Amino acid sequence: MMQSIQEKDSCVNLSELCSTITNDITCRVALGKRYSEEGGVFPELMLEFGELLEKVAKHLDEFFEEVIEQHISGKRSDGHVGEESNDFVDILLSVQKSNAAGFSIDRTAIKGLLLTLGNPEFGQMESIA
Repeated sequence: MMQSIQEKDSCVNLSELCSTITNDITCRVALGKRYSEEGGVFPELMLEFGELLEKVAKHLDEFFEEVIEQHISGKRSDGHVGEESNDFVDILLSVQKSNAAGFSIDRTAIKGLLLTLGNPEFGQMESIA
């Protein structure tokens, strides 16, 4: 790191340098060598990966927000209305409203539960009842 700073004739971006050093150490430990010296392919891939995760997270958040709003307003597109059509989102909203769980549950927690249930790596729910 010090050698990199000494080789520069101008200002040094310490954030970028620390990120590069951290990436080099991580790659060296996990993959056996530093990849920043080979054209920076790995750091670019990791940056792109992070950007994709942020984009997907934003879209998922917007999707779950719309689902929750539809359940609250009763404007669901499936045509189901009334108590007998309660699904998991309805149950979570009911728990939120009544505080029946003994602790507060907010929209972020509801979205997290929906995300977990929809992720096949966490196992899918066969039955809610």
